[in-house]
Amino acid sequence: YWPPLFPYLASPLIALGVDSVIAVRLVTVLLSSAIAPLLYLLVRRAGHEPKAALISSLLWIFSPWAFRFSVVGQVETPMLALVLLAVLLLQRAREDGTVRTAVLCAAVLGAAVWIKETALLATPLFPLFLRSTRRQAVAWTLTFGLFLVTHAVQAFQPHAFGILSEVTTPVAHWNRVNADAVLGNLLRLQGVEPLGPRGFGLAIAVALAVTLVLAIRALWGDLRKGDFLLRFSGLALVLFAAFFAVFWKRFVYYALPLHLFLAPFLGIYLARLRIGRWVFLGVVALSFVATLPRFADRSEERMCVLALRVVESRRRGASIAMPLPRVAEYLAENEGLAVRLSPRDWVACLDEPTECLFGGDFVAGSSEALQRALVGAFCRPASGRGCDREALDQTIGRLHYLTGDRSFRVYRVDPE
Repeated sequence: YWPPLFPYLASPLIALGVDSVIAVRLVTVLLSSAIAPLLYLLVRRAGHEPKAALISSLLWIFSPWAFRFSVVGQVETPMLALVLLAVLLLQRAREDGTVRTAVLCAAVLGAAVWIKETALLATPLFPLFLRSTRRQAVAWTLTFGLFLVTHAVQAFQPHAFGILSEVTTPVAHWNRVNADAVLGNLLRLQGVEPLGPRGFGLAIAVALAVTLVLAIRALWGDLRKGDFLLRFSGLALVLFAAFFAVFWKRFVYYALPLHLFLAPFLGIYLARLRIGRWVFLGVVALSFVATLPRFADRSEERMCVLALRVVESRRRGASIAMPLPRVAEYLAENEGLAVRLSPRDWVACLDEPTECLFGGDFVAGSSEALQRALVGAFCRPASGRGCDREALDQTIGRLHYLTGDRSFRVYRVDPE
């Protein structure tokens, strides 16, 4: 995995005998648990009342998908915890004027980049807010640069996840701006989607959107007066929203930075309302409670194990390729199944021959993941060549349905 800091943090636990999944989830939980307290401290240090700080923290805590991503072992929330800590240190550096605090701030942001490179989007803001003290700005830039040296070297090596690899991939559609994906994912983080597109779910979506617009309007005066936290959060929102509006991937967790930097705006605004804040928090809490049961659903994992058992019964030691093999690898190992899962996912196979993903005895995955893999392999609008429909049809013709449903299907693959 690249960047490597996240597995490095989990490796001591694994070396002590902790299950690998439990180890990475522990790292995620420990780092992610710092986000709410850090939000509280940032709002308070910016001069706002405790009520505003508390509401800002609660808005993060009561986001069902933020909770989900904070416990399942993904890298997004640990990265954001370190970004938030770097912002807190930036705030302190502006107050004390010391080079030491600026260096520590740069080191923490560098660690965030070493967990996930999405943190790079916030990088320009730090020297910008230190520009009034030249010594701090120079020290920050030099320190942060040291953390990027290995990333720069990695960019020139053959590696599927090196720096800038995803923004230069030939499957990227940089000419397709999709602001709806940004707003839609932001609402999904709050659990709107599971409640349905109409009725109560629509009401929550409208309430969130209207409250956001009112918050920015009400706090415009604070922004003009130079409120550090609101200015930093506002600029961070612009950077992250602009990037993910054109980025070719549309995963829900890409809206987490937006949700995080919206929290101070909403928290400070809601603290100024008497009845409105309780209504808003009540709606958010209801959405949170309504979404939680979805996370207890293990039907996809059960279907995966069942499908892998079918493969094992037909041919022990059979090779299986998957667009997203990580969970299946863990399940197969835990269940002691005699199957060979290829570790290469669909992204790693993008620039490889078709056999990278469809050269084994079987191919498996959810309908959505398999469709994404086929489109990635044969449809490259960014390259100007469009879809190779003949090759796509030939590959689909080699796949023979074996077992499973939409959540997880297994196909036998005919030799080419």
